[in-house]
Amino acid sequence: MKRALFFIILISSLFPLIAGGKSVVIEAVGMVIAPPGEFGKQFFYIIDGKNTWQIYSYQKKFPQLKKGDIVRVRGEQSETHGLSRLKIKEARQIKILDNHRVPDPISISLTKIKENFGKLVLLDGEVRVDADKKFYSEAGGKKINLVSPKLSGTLNLPLGNYLLKGIPLQINKLPALLIVSSTPNTISQNKKIIDAPSSDLVQPQTQLIVAKSCLIVLIIFLLLAIIRKIIKKDK
Repeated sequence: MKRALFFIILISSLFPLIAGGKSVVIEAVGMVIAPPGEFGKQFFYIIDGKNTWQIYSYQKKFPQLKKGDIVRVRGEQSETHGLSRLKIKEARQIKILDNHRVPDPISISLTKIKENFGKLVLLDGEVRVDADKKFYSEAGGKKINLVSPKLSGTLNLPLGNYLLKGIPLQINKLPALLIVSSTPNTISQNKKIIDAPSSDLVQPQTQLIVAKSCLIVLIIFLLLAIIRKIIKKDK
C-alpha cells in the first residue's frame, strides 16, 4: 500500500493546476475506493492517502472501473456538500494507470483523524444527532461529523454504537468522516451487558435484605412482648 500511495503522489505532483476562464481544471491521481454505481451512477470516489475526490459526470460517462484501480482524472474543480469534486464530460478524461488491492481499513481513535486524511479507516464510536439534525460520532470525549457518500448528502443511520468504515477529510475546516459502510457494534453492546452485576453477585445482596427484614420483625415482636409483660405486671 505504501508503494501504491508513493506511486499516486509522484504522478499527481507532475500535474499542476491549469486555469481556464472562470473554472479551474486540475488533474488528480488516486485509487478508486468506491466505483460508479456503488453510491450513485453519476459519480465515484478516489483517495490518494491525503485527499479524497468525488469524480462526477452528469452523463454517467465513465470507463469500466473497479475498486483498486489507480486512475488519473482531468476535470473541473468544484465542491458538493463540502466535498472536493472533479466534474468531467467524457470518459477519456479518466485514464486507468494500474490496479492495486484495496487496503484494509486502519483502526484508529478520534484523536488520529487528521493524521489519516485520504485513507480508509475503521472508527469505533457512538452515532448521535445534534440540534441541527447533523450526524456525528463521539468517543472518549471527542466527536467528528459524519458525511453521507450519496449525492443528497443525507445520512440515514439509526442512533447507537457502530464500527464505521470511512475516509477522514476536512469540511468547512472541521474534520469529518465520509461513511463507506457501518456495522452495529455488538461488542460494545455485549460489554454493556457484561458490566451489569451477574446473578451470583446480586444474590448475597438479596439475602442481606431478607435477613434485615427478619431482624426488624423479630425486634418488633420482642418489644410487643415486653410491653405486654409490663402491662400485666401493673395490673
